[in-house]
Amino acid sequence: NSNGFDVTQTNNPSMYTYNATKVNGSRYVSVPNTNYTNLSPGTGYCVNIRGNRNSMDVTCANQLETAIPNAPEEVTLSATGTLTTGNISVSLNDTTNHKYTLLANPYPCQISFTAFQANNAKINNKMWTYSPFGNGNYTTYSQGVIANGATGYDNAHGDYIAIGQAFFVEANANGNIVFHESHKTNGTIPNTQYFGESTVDPLIRVGLRTPQDTLLDEIVVRFNKNGSPGYNENNDAVSFSSANEALVSLKGSKKLAIATHPLVVSADSIELGITNNSSEALRFSFTYQGFDTTQAITLIDNFLGLKQEIRSNPVYDFNITSNSASKGNTRFKVIIANITPLAVNPITVSVIPNIEGAMIKWSQKNQINLQSYIVERSTDNQLFTEIGKVAAGTDNSYSMEDNNLPVSADVLLYRIKAIANDGSYQYSTVTKLNINHTSKITIYPNPIKGDYANLIIDNLSIGNYKLCVYNSVGVKVAESGMNYDGSKGSYQLDLKSCVANGNYGVVIIRCSDNSIVDKKMVAILR
Repeated sequence: NSNGFDVTQTNNPSMYTYNATKVNGSRYVSVPNTNYTNLSPGTGYCVNIRGNRNSMDVTCANQLETAIPNAPEEVTLSATGTLTTGNISVSLNDTTNHKYTLLANPYPCQISFTAFQANNAKINNKMWTYSPFGNGNYTTYSQGVIANGATGYDNAHGDYIAIGQAFFVEANANGNIVFHESHKTNGTIPNTQYFGESTVDPLIRVGLRTPQDTLLDEIVVRFNKNGSPGYNENNDAVSFSSANEALVSLKGSKKLAIATHPLVVSADSIELGITNNSSEALRFSFTYQGFDTTQAITLIDNFLGLKQEIRSNPVYDFNITSNSASKGNTRFKVIIANITPLAVNPITVSVIPNIEGAMIKWSQKNQINLQSYIVERSTDNQLFTEIGKVAAGTDNSYSMEDNNLPVSADVLLYRIKAIANDGSYQYSTVTKLNINHTSKITIYPNPIKGDYANLIIDNLSIGNYKLCVYNSVGVKVAESGMNYDGSKGSYQLDLKSCVANGNYGVVIIRCSDNSIVDKKMVAILR
């Protein structure tokens, strides 16, 4: 094409610079013409390489006109110009606009990022390179640990920046960085103490894979004396990954590729986040080092209500479905905890309907090492959603109101999750609340003047019922019984205890299963 790019159906550019001043859209800005564009040493570019242009089989026509084109052939690129030597200074992006700058190794030799960062205090000790897997995710390197590296790139080799390789850095101040000849390396990191003590700190590596074990993305969580519960720009590295399938470790709202936690004393929680744009089967693979045998490593799947011990089974297969709760930032977490068993004592649960919704009550005797209780609700007995949390105290009895019942649900199921100080937990049995949407009960007159109201009943099953009356602040002020024999007619509701003017709620509850039959609002005029 006349602009120097390969001919395609659209003739769009395939080479970009990184413009950090852009607020909307992609910061990758296309190069207008390759014939007259000179590369600046130390500046990073994004380039799509199709392969060998002189191939007899992979021609432009083959790529554009063939339903299944031939795979590109490998190619060796050449560059012309002045050989870069000596110190090379490159401006960092203004941190008030964007903290990240795309740099590139300017030398015809690999360099050590560790040596480069040690001479440039205006950037933090971490870098990101575009993943060689080609799915849009990134490789992250920080203080001797690599996440989502290519084959052969382990922690020891993640420090290398190849000839012509671009990499992102994170600035902590405005100004320039400088490449020095001393940053070059022959393949061996000059000083293994660049990263501090040589002892092995605990580390967990979590890979997101296909069921066929192809790596899609990876995060690393390490534990050392510099770790913190919240994000620390000196020790944590954010995730640049943006592919269809991406994995992050979470510290609050920060999405990290490498997270540094405090050394585990008794318990810690690693929150995982998954980005996925389609329904598919996926897999977690876990590797770890440096953990004492007294520490348990447990994966929690909140969507399915499952947990798996990682030491005995380091692979976990799961599915992303159309349900939004099957992905995102709340489904998975990893618990690191000392192996101290949770005292298993039965949790007694009851659900009591009221005018606002339902009151969930529970009790548990001999609460030992308990941190909190979580109330969960479901409409299908498969997906349970947290609706509230209560800290464990000295009392054995607890309660919580559920005032946002799903409008169309015929049945609601509740359970209590008791969580111990070490992260282990147990569930109560499931308690059910039925809601009848077919019965029709009319109260008249409305407003009511006097001590009684009349109920006209339609489509109600024979049985005993409770008529509960609540005032405007949700306090039950009256309750009476009703035996319904199936005959049509009028039934009386006693309202003598409602002594003040105002609006009152009436809840009709079937005694046999404590289900809500109907709710009505009435006005009382005294």
